[in-house]
Amino acid sequence: RDRAYNALASAARARTKAVLMLIDLDRFKNIVDSLGYAIGDQVLLQVAERLRSLLVEGDTASRHGGDEFMLLLPGDDSESAAHLAERIIEAISLPFLIDGHELALTVSIGIAEYPENGVDYDTLSRSADSALHRAKQAGGRNFHFFTASMHQHAQELMFLENSLRHAVERDELILHYQPKVEASSGRLVGLEALVRWMHPVRGLIPPGQFIPVAEESGIIREVGDWVLQAALKQ
Repeated sequence: RDRAYNALASAARARTKAVLMLIDLDRFKNIVDSLGYAIGDQVLLQVAERLRSLLVEGDTASRHGGDEFMLLLPGDDSESAAHLAERIIEAISLPFLIDGHELALTVSIGIAEYPENGVDYDTLSRSADSALHRAKQAGGRNFHFFTASMHQHAQELMFLENSLRHAVERDELILHYQPKVEASSGRLVGLEALVRWMHPVRGLIPPGQFIPVAEESGIIREVGDWVLQAALKQ
């Protein structure tokens, strides 16, 4: 709460965003009921370590109570929060090896963003909790934003990112060439290679939609390599 107060005050002064993320372990009670509290405690410790390994300087991870964890992410927005939520879901889905037991676990995540979903800690907490409730209602192992529009936007970004990961290998990218002309003579002196994405279902996707996603996710390196090789080959 104290760190959230300081982070939100800084965000208000700088007019930046912040994210509060509430994480709940799906069906954790089954592990405790079948294997006991000692095993359950070890699971919580390993979950905490995996969460901490995904954070950057300035982020805060805390045990919110029971099998719930809360993350405070100053400076993050809905797009970066969606990427982190995906990484958390993947990290927690990896098996837990404890005292000879191999345990499978999933998480549900509720996300609230400052200032859209609240300007103080208590309001943001309630918003994140409401979003978490919807994530669990959807069956778990997913994340949900507090508002439908933010959630829809995040889902669209995730769709683009997941599709883009296969676009290079499936040969869905194409090049358009823009001529460079010498103004004084009108002579063609070069070409600029511009990448476009021909999605098999959505058709031509403009770079303004997928390049930011590629940059945020790191896929831009593969796209850049493809553009260079394709342009030279052509």
